[in-house]
Amino acid sequence: MKSNIFLANIVYLSHLLLILFIIYGPFTSNPLILLLHIVSCICLLFHWYMNSDLCSLNILEAKLRNIKISQTITYQFIKPVYNISELKWNKFIWLITIIVLLLSLYKFYKFYKLKGKQNIFTYLYLVLQKYYRTNRTIN
Repeated sequence: MKSNIFLANIVYLSHLLLILFIIYGPFTSNPLILLLHIVSCICLLFHWYMNSDLCSLNILEAKLRNIKISQTITYQFIKPVYNISELKWNKFIWLITIIVLLLSLYKFYKFYKLKGKQNIFTYLYLVLQKYYRTNRTIN
């Protein structure tokens, strides 16, 4: 039972980290993080647009805590964001998310143009290759 609570707390922490990542993601200078932020924002906006009110992390947390989904901490905290169409200030949340997405797109494009690459896929390949080389362990 204690391991389930521990796992549920990890799910809760994951939600909080996702929110912080969406807000602070465009303020990094790492092109891989910027790319991840761009994809995350697009997925989040698509999720809101489709008005899918269920989050797999909320379902997992409820299962781990043996409670209803509506009783989870993250559901109560994040429900207004996931069910964005019911909010009076939903346009503001959309605007903030789109602004941070555009910031990430701009910074990623700026990195891409500074490198002088003709193809964005070539640039991504080179960035990943450089990342792999610097983080590879020597056996």
